[in-house]
Amino acid sequence: MDIMELGAIGELVGGVAVIASLIFVGVQIRTQTQEQRLAATRDLSRQFGDALAPVVESPELASIYRQALQDLGALQEDERLRVNLALSRVIRVMEQQFLHTTHARIDPGFSEAVGSRIEEGFELPGVQEWWRLHRSGFSPRFREHVDSVIARAETKKRDSEPTGTASA
Repeated sequence: MDIMELGAIGELVGGVAVIASLIFVGVQIRTQTQEQRLAATRDLSRQFGDALAPVVESPELASIYRQALQDLGALQEDERLRVNLALSRVIRVMEQQFLHTTHARIDPGFSEAVGSRIEEGFELPGVQEWWRLHRSGFSPRFREHVDSVIARAETKKRDSEPTGTASA
């Protein structure tokens, strides 16, 4: 075997090694991305739990919160403050979930489940009222998203109302 043949074999071995290295790096990146998604999903899940903990742990706050979801204006000033703080925490976590979803940084199944909960929440009149008062404190993309969710909820509500009733 002459030097040219040995050089060709060396190039072949080197090329195979480069390809194997690229495959290994690709697998490592994919695994790391999956781990980061799982960590972000766990973190968001914990944040939702933490944000709702005061409502769950306090029967008084739970009662106020439940009333606020239907009619925020019916609350006393101190009750509105408590609900405002609770909703701020919950909706801030919803915003984080939305942002993670738009950048594909959380598990898609989790994202879909939480996304449907966000939509259900923003169908409630008290939450819509709160949003109108506080929407400026959130990112433009999240505001657009929530505004479209509320618009769909209002359309759905109008479409479900009985038709044919004449007002005189």
